[in-house]
Amino acid sequence: MNKKLIGTLIVILSLIIIGGIIYFLFFSNIFGGGEKTENETPKQTTPVIDTTVKEKPLEITPTIKENKQITINVESKSMNKEMLAQVATSFAERFGSYSNQSNYSNINDLKIFMSQKMSDWADNYIKENRAKNQANDIYYGITTKSVSSEVKVFDDDLSKATILIKTRRREALGTTNNVSKTYNQDILITFVKEKGAWKVDSAYWQDLK
Repeated sequence: MNKKLIGTLIVILSLIIIGGIIYFLFFSNIFGGGEKTENETPKQTTPVIDTTVKEKPLEITPTIKENKQITINVESKSMNKEMLAQVATSFAERFGSYSNQSNYSNINDLKIFMSQKMSDWADNYIKENRAKNQANDIYYGITTKSVSSEVKVFDDDLSKATILIKTRRREALGTTNNVSKTYNQDILITFVKEKGAWKVDSAYWQDLK
């Protein structure tokens, strides 16, 4: 066989081999080519979720604190005896509710409702008792609740009124829940008018019956 023919055959055989390799690489299913079979599961792409929380700006509503004093500055023509009895009832409950750790706030807080005479009495009473009562380690308190009221005197022309308040009082020692004594006690409250407004002029606890 001549060498030229052999060379031609080698070239043809090489081309056939190269073509087979190319076919194998690009059309074989080994590298994912070709059509999907029934058992193939398509790949799922997980969506990217933006987890960034976009917060609404915090809205702050300003709070206005007013330090207003509440007075009983009521003209005599609009204050009847029933209204004055309600004032006396509230006064009696606050006046008669006390603890040795409240620094006499039950009296101080009521000075705005008092006549000048009773306001002076309150100042002296607090001063004297603060000097006498220094120790307050053990709690002692009295809670007073109104039971009823009775208008004894109401004279708008003379600017005088007297009202009797019946109360229920409860003493506690050590803690507010440790009630040691409960009793009834009346308090007699008098009013006068100063500058057209009714003011408490005196408050006297009555003897226990």
